[in-house]
Amino acid sequence: MVILIPVLIVSVSCTSTEKIIEDSTYREVLISMIPSLPEVPSLPKLEWIYKDGLYSLDEHNVDLLVDYGENTLPNFRWELEQYRRKLDAVVSGLR
Repeated sequence: MVILIPVLIVSVSCTSTEKIIEDSTYREVLISMIPSLPEVPSLPKLEWIYKDGLYSLDEHNVDLLVDYGENTLPNFRWELEQYRRKLDAVVSGLR
């Protein structure tokens, strides 16, 4: 009886040959994980003043422009880097 159990286990495990069916759901899941591209921030509407042949901005409009350059654009760049990292992970999974 003791010898019969290992022989039975070996014979059953060796004869099971299942065909592996390629399932496309893995690829579909990875493709569904592709993040959406971040939206490009629009330039703030500025009210230009024309005086003495020169264009200028008042303090409020300068603050809007500075905020765009110092906060909005770096945030967009960070979002793009995160997008690229996520996209690279998905593409490497598809290979």
